[in-house]
Amino acid sequence: MTSKADQVVKFPDLIKDRENIHRDMEKKIEEFQHNKLHLYHELIRPVDALINISNSFENHELTISLTELLKNFKKADQLAKELFNLDTKIKEHFERL
Repeated sequence: MTSKADQVVKFPDLIKDRENIHRDMEKKIEEFQHNKLHLYHELIRPVDALINISNSFENHELTISLTELLKNFKKADQLAKELFNLDTKIKEHFERL
């Protein structure tokens, strides 16, 4: 009996803790929505243009470096899209709590 009574006394504190944790999580989830990962996508076109210019000057070393950079930007863009989709799902699930 005393164990149940002790738990009941803790309920207000547990409710307050739950609300604080929920609020903190909500803030962090909102921060995820404001990430800057979409900028990788915006860098693909300029790097592609630099590759074309570099090809015009037959600067093969620069073209190779830019091509590698482009490959990494495309990979980062794909990962950013996946993260955005996961963020959206997480937010939807969190809102149901």
